[in-house]
Amino acid sequence: MRLGRTTCIMPKLHLTTDLVSAEISMSNVIPLLSGLNPSVIAEEEVTIPRLSSVLDAAFIDHEIDEDGDIYVPDGVEFPLWIDLLSDRKLVNLFTYLRFDDQREANWLTRVNDMNSKIMLPQFSYCRGSIWGAYWMTFEGGLNVRQFVKMLRNFSGAFTAGISIYREEAPQPKLTLVEPSM
Repeated sequence: MRLGRTTCIMPKLHLTTDLVSAEISMSNVIPLLSGLNPSVIAEEEVTIPRLSSVLDAAFIDHEIDEDGDIYVPDGVEFPLWIDLLSDRKLVNLFTYLRFDDQREANWLTRVNDMNSKIMLPQFSYCRGSIWGAYWMTFEGGLNVRQFVKMLRNFSGAFTAGISIYREEAPQPKLTLVEPSM
């Protein structure tokens, strides 16, 4: 396999009656993020500043907060944070939503329901907030395109999960009022 700036040549496998395989050939592949070469960040180069440069190239607004995490408020469906667990070679995507209402609810059942319906984030409940987390390995390197896609998918999946709660919340009854003449 040869990786170039705009091409990627994959080994070709042929279909035969004895051996089942597929022919795979890619040419003129345009990288997701121009200017980032190679499209896989080496394991030892996965750092918060390097991830920040990936987000810059993808036009995703973000900032590095006082804890050293990346906060992404825009460019995704729901704001989130990015943290690195370097000793475990994991990128941690996480977010939460605080609920103001303190009415009695079976949060364990709700969170379990969200976890059974929404695949990507792991949902949990702690002190009035629903949290979502996803861990992505960068052992052997971090694929830039996959990182950006998972960031967006995680945010969308968290939004879908919390919408389950919002749909269960009682909706105000609307009364049709006829204008008087």
